Amino acid sequence: MNDFSTKFVMDLKHFMWFYFNQILCVKNKYASDMAAITRELELKYREVLMENQQTAAHLEVELEKERQCVQGYKKALISQSQQLMEERKQLQAQALLQELEVKLVEMQEMEKNLLLKVTKDPVGAELNLEEDLRDIFKNDRHCADLLNMDKYWQLQATLQKHKRAEETLKGPSPNSSRP
Repeated sequence: MNDFSTKFVMDLKHFMWFYFNQILCVKNKYASDMAAITRELELKYREVLMENQQTAAHLEVELEKERQCVQGYKKALISQSQQLMEERKQLQAQALLQELEVKLVEMQEMEKNLLLKVTKDPVGAELNLEEDLRDIFKNDRHCADLLNMDKYWQLQATLQKHKRAEETLKGPSPNSSRP
């Protein structure tokens, strides 16, 4: 081979070696840059991940506080509702008791008036109606309850007995057919 071709081959080898070294340098720099970028991204990723985990933990704590607060409000509302219902029931009971008290006073007045009437009336006193009325007031558990037929018939029998006694005391009437 001649000098020119040897030189050409040498230049070509040199050029290839230089080009190969440049490519190797660029490739190494690229790998180094990529490794640095990868480390930096991984570091940032870990930082962001840690921040997100801390934020999530903080939010979970806040959420639990809110849940407890809501539970407290719920218990307070339930308690207040129960208290209001108890107060309402108590007010209804007081109203009923007041109504019953009025009715009992009316009933006592009625009993008193009836007793006064039979004691002041000579026929009532003679028939001893006061004692019968006291017995009725004492033993009557269902005043004017027509379904209580035993009590109804007992009162009817007592009434008939008193009517007969009254007729006996008055004497025979002119329209009476009895001897």
